[in-house]
Amino acid sequence: MGQSDQDLSRLEANRMAATIAAGSLLVLVAIAVAYRYGLFDELLPAAGFAAEDLPMLLLVPLLVLVLVIWSWSRILSFFE
Repeated sequence: MGQSDQDLSRLEANRMAATIAAGSLLVLVAIAVAYRYGLFDELLPAAGFAAEDLPMLLLVPLLVLVLVIWSWSRILSFFE
């Protein structure tokens, strides 16, 4: 028999959560490697960021943090 729309939606949400959780681990490893080899010294401006960049510099990490928290809470709920 076919699965209901609610079951398919739940499966898609679980796949997205697993993808975001795995991606967050890969990004964390990439950041650690970049920091270890000093790659951030070339990327960050010496005088700091411009004031116009501040909203984007705050909004993007906040959005990423919310997605990572959501995905990890979804992954960890499997073990309850």
